[in-house]
Amino acid sequence: MVEALSSGGPGGAAAPEPTAASIANDVAGELVKLGPSAADQTAITSAYRANLASVTNEITSVESQLQTLQALARPTADQITLMTNLQTQLTALQSTRATIINSAPSPDANVLNVIESAEPPTAPSGPSRLLNIAFGGAIGFAISLLAAFLVENARRAGLLSPPEPTPAPPGRAPAGS
Repeated sequence: MVEALSSGGPGGAAAPEPTAASIANDVAGELVKLGPSAADQTAITSAYRANLASVTNEITSVESQLQTLQALARPTADQITLMTNLQTQLTALQSTRATIINSAPSPDANVLNVIESAEPPTAPSGPSRLLNIAFGGAIGFAISLLAAFLVENARRAGLLSPPEPTPAPPGRAPAGS
């Protein structure tokens, strides 16, 4: 399998290796194909509007019936029960309407488009060797200053004894004499 990929197939001509830019363009193309189209988004919006209109019409109808019953001077027991049922139905419809409004699809929220194709870089990119050396030197210098500061403070605080003088080699006078 590896041989077939590297040799380019039966002709033996080597196929060019895909670049990061061509892979990115292929992935973007597949995502656009898999995502909803503008027509799909229009259908979703139309269904949302139709559902909202239906619930709004039902609310209007129930409110009208409720107002008619409430206008009665002396409602019967059946009419009072009907008013209670209509009030419960109105509350449920208003809750449904609020849920529909809160779940409104935002226009073009999921429609994918390729704005700009990926282009391979014109020059190689990588770390700057000079910048890395400069940072390494600065960090090393800072660490050595910190170490010297800590050692000196530890000696002054008595946590470290002063360094012992090194003995003079045979035949030489000790230092400081």
